[in-house]
Amino acid sequence: EIDGTIIWHPEVDLYGMTPEERPQVPEKFLEGFKNKKDHIVYSYNGVTKHCHIIPLSDIIGLSIVVAVPEADVTGIWLAVINEFIIAALLLFGLFITITLIFSRRFTKPLEDITVAAEQIDKGNYDVKLDYNGKDEIGVLTNTFNTLIGNLRGYINDLNSLAYADALTEVRNKSAFDVLVRELQKCIDNEEKDLEFAIAIS
Repeated sequence: EIDGTIIWHPEVDLYGMTPEERPQVPEKFLEGFKNKKDHIVYSYNGVTKHCHIIPLSDIIGLSIVVAVPEADVTGIWLAVINEFIIAALLLFGLFITITLIFSRRFTKPLEDITVAAEQIDKGNYDVKLDYNGKDEIGVLTNTFNTLIGNLRGYINDLNSLAYADALTEVRNKSAFDVLVRELQKCIDNEEKDLEFAIAIS
């Protein structure tokens, strides 16, 4: 029968002490031990401890008891949790980086097509897209380049018909008016130092 008397203690010299002077086993530990619990949480000298009990033999009645302060137990778990969180964040960051790299591979050609369409809308038909992939975006890019080339050819043909004499291919008054408007825009632009001359014969 366990009476709660400590026979040996790693931190206390029990030699020469009377049974009354010796530190006593905490009541919560005794209660858990008598109820044959394998895990007991108790307090000793103001420190909460966890202990695990492993019976050596039912005949002998001896057991191995391992007690650890709760701070050590939670410290280990907190360290493991922190390492797990850091590893998870690193993996998440790596996943996001790889995702962005692969998604950029598809979004960049689409952004280039959008910019090219805006340039065409402003009247600039000299844009060219460089994406040569074999996927759907590559097909779309090649089709867009072909469309721009055809559109540029049609506009050049229309300009030739509209601004040049069909017989002599000399520029007509409409071409002169376009040139005057372009020259006036350059004059109105104060950032450019434009040099020009007018000759009258």
